[in-house]
Amino acid sequence: MIKNKIMNKLEETLATILEKALNLAEQTGDFVLDQAPDLLKQFFMWHTWESILGIILFLIISLVVHLTIRWFAKEEDDNFYYIFEFFQIIPIIFLCVNIYQLVFILVAPKLYLIEYFIK
Repeated sequence: MIKNKIMNKLEETLATILEKALNLAEQTGDFVLDQAPDLLKQFFMWHTWESILGIILFLIISLVVHLTIRWFAKEEDDNFYYIFEFFQIIPIIFLCVNIYQLVFILVAPKLYLIEYFIK
């Protein structure tokens, strides 16, 4: 008898919680549906600027390193320039990845979105 009362009270409480959760999900779902175009616009804008800033950062760092090496290196020390070119491989890869990502976003934004959320 006591067990039945406890179970009934528990079921009522769970039903109330479930009802509130469903109402909240419906309200949130409407909010997400209403805001989806703006959210997508901001998503693509952020990732586009992220790629652009990566490209600009590469260019600035490469220029600073190049000018620094030129400033301190002796003209006859060609090996120093070769070492510099060797260490530019990693930033060049970074540059290529950012250019690839930028082109991917601009050319196929829906495919980029799908690939981004699959990862």
